[in-house]
Amino acid sequence: GVGLALTEYLVTAYQARVVLLSRSPLADEEDQVQARVANCNKNGGQVFHFTADILDREKMGTLIEEITQTIGPIKGVFHGAGILKDGLIKDKTLEDFNRVVSVKRDGALSLCSALQGTKLDFIVFFSSMVSLFGNAGQSGYVSANAFLDSLGCANPVQAKKSLTIAWSFWKVGMGRGLEKLARRKGYRSMEPERAIAALNKALCSDY
Repeated sequence: GVGLALTEYLVTAYQARVVLLSRSPLADEEDQVQARVANCNKNGGQVFHFTADILDREKMGTLIEEITQTIGPIKGVFHGAGILKDGLIKDKTLEDFNRVVSVKRDGALSLCSALQGTKLDFIVFFSSMVSLFGNAGQSGYVSANAFLDSLGCANPVQAKKSLTIAWSFWKVGMGRGLEKLARRKGYRSMEPERAIAALNKALCSDY
């Protein structure tokens, strides 16, 4: 998905040490995740993977401390967590709505709480264009991304740079196979290379 594409770029361009955090073990299906991670480790970088529930603030605090002590100081963070559970409001339960919102909103707040006192060069929250234009059946997802738009502006961890990017569809991850839908809505799906170039431009901007 998006996280793996970004990891491959960071390793190739900067020989970076990258920590991946997910709720479950890395899948090894059509993306060939395990092979791609192994390839990153052969190309001068280091990729580490941890499983944790980002909503568990105590666990996140312990994990950030463990990463800092065993791998080294954390210099930059990308928050890209998110899930979908689409449905019209009349058919949606409050539990469904809150689950979608919680992963982005509460997950981001949990991460920021764990990062307090960390001297970050940057933190970037991955949002979506739906926070600006809306999308039928995605009330929870729209709300969650709108929260991230504001959170990035607030710079909750006092990083040197804090921003949120409201992305169009990437052609990987949740956006895979949605090119026709994107065109129908007036969006343009983005190849990972193009998206990462835009990300670099945003990080280098004066904003």
